[in-house]
Amino acid sequence: MDLQTSPRLSVRGLKKNYKHQEIFKGLYLDVHPGQVVFLLGFEDADKSCLLGTIAGFDSPTRGDIFFENKKITNDWISSSKLLYIRRTGKQYLYGRVKQRITGWQEKSGKAQDADPLDIVGLKAAEDSLCRGLTAQQRQRLSLAQALTLLPRLLLVDGAIDDLPDADRTKILKSLISSAHKNGMAVLYATHHAQDALAFGDQTAILANGRILQQDTPMNVYKQPGSAACAQLTGECILLQGKATAVKDETVFVDVAGLGFTCFSENWISPGEPLLICLRPEHIFWGHEANPGYLTNVSAILREHTKVPGGHRVTFELKNGIQIAVTLKKPAAKLAVNDHCLLWFDTKNSALIPCQSNMDEDNK
Repeated sequence: MDLQTSPRLSVRGLKKNYKHQEIFKGLYLDVHPGQVVFLLGFEDADKSCLLGTIAGFDSPTRGDIFFENKKITNDWISSSKLLYIRRTGKQYLYGRVKQRITGWQEKSGKAQDADPLDIVGLKAAEDSLCRGLTAQQRQRLSLAQALTLLPRLLLVDGAIDDLPDADRTKILKSLISSAHKNGMAVLYATHHAQDALAFGDQTAILANGRILQQDTPMNVYKQPGSAACAQLTGECILLQGKATAVKDETVFVDVAGLGFTCFSENWISPGEPLLICLRPEHIFWGHEANPGYLTNVSAILREHTKVPGGHRVTFELKNGIQIAVTLKKPAAKLAVNDHCLLWFDTKNSALIPCQSNMDEDNK
């Protein structure tokens, strides 16, 4: 993947109105050859509408879409160049599975490292009629089509989001490997943030009609540019406060009377409203103060429930604010209503200017 080359896909200033409502408000997005960009958004973020508009199935109100520097706004191009895979998989209604794969192989003329049907778990159904496949089997077949055709640009609208985690992981690993090896650009819309963080070269956050942030998965996770970016990339607690003092990169934040010592490389002024973004890995608890963490806060454990993969706990801070988080392993054994100290790793938690979130709401 070479980010110095021209983007395979470039969306410039895309606007779309529908029934007097602005769906897209000047959206910009780039995907380069060999790059896999995962698109995350809330349920009402119109991810499907964006992919359909790029593929030529819908028309924007304003703005342009470019494929390899050629304007394709409102145009349809062949599946050997741009392949759009929808979630339903209803396009696979005729022929047998093996016949479809053979036809795609003849069309692409590209050698396959492995049998696509093996990769997607459909080898046992290769002699089945496509119209007899279940919804999940059609989703698998849709990715087999992508792995066979290897188009120059692949748009995926959550086609395998409903598959079990292990199956989805296997297919995604093969898809990403093929994209990197063959220079295929991929824009993959999903509601699985963990997939975006684990497999994507970049994560793009779609909310309020715009791409709010497009960066490497870890940068978006560790340094979200807004509340929406933080919420869409994983579990988080957002504490609203105000900067009381700033010294170099150290920022002292007041949260309803509680003091938090945070760090930021961005320019922050005293009095500026901020959000502290706390991830589960930033929160610990015990019976005594921990000098390894600059922020220790008295709290009461209000709820503690074992859940798959860890513990769901709710604490009430001494100022009355309640926070709930899922932790893999508690640092100390506590009973409900026990007092404790919470240790916050505020050195590695992000500070989000509240202005960013007001700008989101006004766009």
